[in-house]
Amino acid sequence: MLIIAFDNVFLWVIKLKGYNVIVMINDKKSPWKIIETTDVSPSKWFPISKDIVQLPNGNIIDYYKSELANVAMVIPITKNNEVVFVKQYKHGIGKYVLEFPAGRIESSQTATQTAIRELLEETGILVGEKDLTFLIELWTEPSKSTVRVSGYLATGVTITQKQSLEETEAIKVVKVPLSNLSSFVAEQNIHASDTLALLGFVKEKGLI
Repeated sequence: MLIIAFDNVFLWVIKLKGYNVIVMINDKKSPWKIIETTDVSPSKWFPISKDIVQLPNGNIIDYYKSELANVAMVIPITKNNEVVFVKQYKHGIGKYVLEFPAGRIESSQTATQTAIRELLEETGILVGEKDLTFLIELWTEPSKSTVRVSGYLATGVTITQKQSLEETEAIKVVKVPLSNLSSFVAEQNIHASDTLALLGFVKEKGLI
């Protein structure tokens, strides 16, 4: 079987009884038909929706998904070639987590504006829109969550301000020299999937 992809359209070339049969699937169109959507959120802090969907085989099922706000995340690299992380307790996993500065995108802000805000609040690093390079949009849990993470890179930064933290936040800034980054990751100091994905992306692109 041969699979060819272009412009979000997949061509499946299948050998059947000596003939090449071509099956075309448009990746832009959802194969699941949504019949009805209901808000079943237990609170405003944890939005959940129930979709009644029809599957490609005709079966109709209930499907639940989380609809938390999207996220903006920044990889900050200082003038001294240090990668800046933040370390804080995450009650969902019940552990301290090392990750890049990030936050939920509010309805009144763009992803870029959120990246600037969160970087300043969590680390004291002040940047403008021109200082940020958009990297990639990540889908961290596409089966059960609608969350999209917009990743950015900010180089040549300096910590010039005090942190401005929320009541539930106690964030420690951690700097790792670029020269030690590979071994730091290999020693399993980072477990957050979006942080690891962004690191892998910028290294593959040769940006760090």
